[in-house]
Amino acid sequence: MESDDSSVVSDDEFLATDESDECHRLRIINEAIRRRRNGMLAKHERVYATAATHEAYVRANSSCKFTNIIREFFTNALMKRLKRVDTIRCEECGSSDKIQRCHTLSRPEVLHTALDRLCPNEDVDVEEIDLVVEFLRLHARYPLKFKCARCHQQEGRPSTDDIAQSLNNLSI
Repeated sequence: MESDDSSVVSDDEFLATDESDECHRLRIINEAIRRRRNGMLAKHERVYATAATHEAYVRANSSCKFTNIIREFFTNALMKRLKRVDTIRCEECGSSDKIQRCHTLSRPEVLHTALDRLCPNEDVDVEEIDLVVEFLRLHARYPLKFKCARCHQQEGRPSTDDIAQSLNNLSI
């Protein structure tokens, strides 16, 4: 099912009008999708994603199935092309030790966005390959980043100053 939202721009329209980094990433992701359609993506053909709500589908699938899809699809070689780099380093501290891929928008949020675009109503009833492809294409807009394990783990954690300030504000 396609969305009736006229604000959604097709890939062809987007690529014809934009020469940004996002456009560069979308070209590479689309090329990789075409090359892998009969390989890693084939297992998602003729399988239907169904759930009563988007939230139920995201909760059931974002941390297992879609984690594996990210690992399989965004190989180091593909990530280097997307980032236009020769060496993979942490984008925070520059380390090359224990590099991980991390989302700029959380995986559940990207999956939710893909569902919103493909299934504008709350129910989920779509061929899984269409959902996987939309999820992968959204990574042009919300790209993965390279971070070392230490920086990735610290992401989203409050700083020691924030914790100290919170403790000072407690009234006991």
